[in-house]
Amino acid sequence: MRRLRLRFATPPPSPCGVDTVGHGDLDMLAFVELLGWAGTRMVVDVRDASARSGRPEMDAAALDRDLRDLGMEYIDLASDLGHHDVLDPPDAFWNALTWIEGRGTWQRVILLGAAEDPTWCPRRRIARLLIANGTDVHHLRSNGRRQADDELEAATWMVRQE
Repeated sequence: MRRLRLRFATPPPSPCGVDTVGHGDLDMLAFVELLGWAGTRMVVDVRDASARSGRPEMDAAALDRDLRDLGMEYIDLASDLGHHDVLDPPDAFWNALTWIEGRGTWQRVILLGAAEDPTWCPRRRIARLLIANGTDVHHLRSNGRRQADDELEAATWMVRQE
């Protein structure tokens, strides 16, 4: 597990909007420092059950407790936004997306996945649907960089061409 002291070169984002983050191999201290820097008020967990295993400090109960102690709200929407049929997701999926869009208009909402790199993480599919609906979404990386989705798209396209 990585423990790091983050030194951010860029100012934090605005107090409202939607970002994604993956805890990767960050320990809890570095993870909450990253969330705090980003001005996070709410963490929406979209990880499936397999992504939650093996890291007791990152399970739903621990995150709920620890984030609430820091003044952040923890919401588990994995059952609504998790792995569904991409071509025909249930109504709960669309309702959860609409809810996130609404919350992002007045507070900083972070979609939580497991993988640090969002390229192939399921949270990116959710982010792309939000972007298609006009929501500005960035991916918060473990070094504090906020990466636009179109940067990921360009990098993914280049890999496919090789």
